[in-house]
Amino acid sequence: MTKLWKVGICVLLAIFLLPACEEEQEPVEGAVESLSVADYYPLEVGQEWVYTATVADPDKQLEIGEVVKRVQVESVEEGVYTLKVNYHVYYTSEKQRLTYRSMSLIQLNDDGSEVVLLNLNTAVGKNWAVGSEGMVCQITATDYTVTIDEKTFNDCLVAETTNIPGQSGLVYRAVYAKGVGLVEEEWLNAQGEVISGAVLCVNK
Repeated sequence: MTKLWKVGICVLLAIFLLPACEEEQEPVEGAVESLSVADYYPLEVGQEWVYTATVADPDKQLEIGEVVKRVQVESVEEGVYTLKVNYHVYYTSEKQRLTYRSMSLIQLNDDGSEVVLLNLNTAVGKNWAVGSEGMVCQITATDYTVTIDEKTFNDCLVAETTNIPGQSGLVYRAVYAKGVGLVEEEWLNAQGEVISGAVLCVNK
């Protein structure tokens, strides 16, 4: 396992596995209220997202364009969606349980804890806690445009996670397109350089 992808997995695990407390909130000025969180992360049984590498990794024999992750919504029960996440670069997989609540996308962990992956009830530029070790996330843009394989996604939402434990200066940056979900993710070092990343395969 190479250093770059170790970093990527550490970020994903930090975001998806650390506990967080979610309280009901009143709408605040500047929050992303025009759409629901389901618009940026639509969940429907059978829905699948495939992601390919944007940064080559010679040590892992990983080339740009190779599949690194596949996510599929397998089932839904009482508003809780079960997803299967396959990490092709590591030949591993895991289950993820997600639900929508109060303008937020919540991950439900096996130990009963919850992680707020997206919070549209927080003003743009304001942080919300991700876990209990100081990690935070914030929406930095709601009108971002990204083009992938000649397909353009407008009015995207950008969320950045910082204060990642043990990873000084590292930033996890996720781009969500309306009606599609996560279309791009990047890990940036303290100098703002992209050290690892993936984009949605739009031609699968």
